[in-house]
Amino acid sequence: MAANDQTTKITVKVFQPMYEKFSRQLGAMPLLKDAFIEEMILSELRYLEEDLSGKVNSEAARRYIAGSLKRMGPRDKELEPVSIKVAVSTAATLRRVAEQCNLCRDAFVNFLFACLRGEDGFLKYLGFSTRVGKIGWQSGVEDMPTSPLKAIEVSLSDPLYYMRSECQDLYGCGLYALELPPQMHGFACHLPDHVVPGTAEHAEFQAAFDIDVGAVAPVARAKGGAKAKGLHRSRK
Repeated sequence: MAANDQTTKITVKVFQPMYEKFSRQLGAMPLLKDAFIEEMILSELRYLEEDLSGKVNSEAARRYIAGSLKRMGPRDKELEPVSIKVAVSTAATLRRVAEQCNLCRDAFVNFLFACLRGEDGFLKYLGFSTRVGKIGWQSGVEDMPTSPLKAIEVSLSDPLYYMRSECQDLYGCGLYALELPPQMHGFACHLPDHVVPGTAEHAEFQAAFDIDVGAVAPVARAKGGAKAKGLHRSRK
């Protein structure tokens, strides 16, 4: 955000246990939290828009995602409202993309925070590697500059580069088009109606395959770069 940019505040509801750890991590680093979060949102918006091109959540899907996020919070507490200072232009872009894709904005921000934290359990659950060295040779991704300042610059320009590259390698889609497992539907940017309970498409899907979509097990990374079980590209 340039020094002369007009600013505003956006309020998002976040999964409190994750946000508390996220804030603690940032607090231990020489970073301005609002400036960092805005930079991350701004850098990811173009990928979000690209990944969701042609995909629009139905109203049922958007409500289901919002409800799933709320149910992820502590039972005795609502999701925590957090105000983030951003440039007016960033807020406008986020609003435009959200309206264009009928996106649950809070789900996107929470998923972004989860990806930025990159906890080992989270990455393994999605079938991703926990170390860059394990994916560089097989995904054709670039390694980092030796210069610390250049490495920081590169990381900030595209913080989820390695995760995005592996997602494309494993599932053939962008990170925000990845159809998350039911336990993580509160972080979903897009869900087709066949996985949204209460829709006709969901009933038909269950009847056709005689399965309970809500009982899908956590994914396990397959050998040889094959798709991890239980996750796949989100359909239009």
